Amino acid sequence: MKHNNQHLHCHPILGILFIVIGIILLFNKMDIIDTPYIWKFWPIILIAIGYDRLIEARVTKKYYKAIWMLLLGTWLFIAEMQLFGLNYHNSWPVLIICFGIVFLLKSVYHSSIANTNNHQVTELITPSGENTNGK
Repeated sequence: MKHNNQHLHCHPILGILFIVIGIILLFNKMDIIDTPYIWKFWPIILIAIGYDRLIEARVTKKYYKAIWMLLLGTWLFIAEMQLFGLNYHNSWPVLIICFGIVFLLKSVYHSSIANTNNHQVTELITPSGENTNGK
């Protein structure tokens, strides 16, 4: 019986992420650390998931989801940490820009695929090595 290993694929980044979150929660329960400040870093979870998906992307649709997850996580991190003077209130247009970037990448990719398919020349070669498309 042949097994499908696709569903058994290991995700090391997600595993490491769960371990780190578990350690943080454990240390919080043991009063070793105080977690309110640490939870400001929660968007890093989205960035890690996006990075993991980007590494393992084999299908174009998954590639764009990975890019979107990375951009969304980055925006949330910047807004949460109030980097560059940005917060959730004044940085929402950046989210629209990120959305536009994903659509632009998708459009460029699909148009390049269409151009490649239109310019391919199919040549039929006979067993003797002759070109049979009239050239």
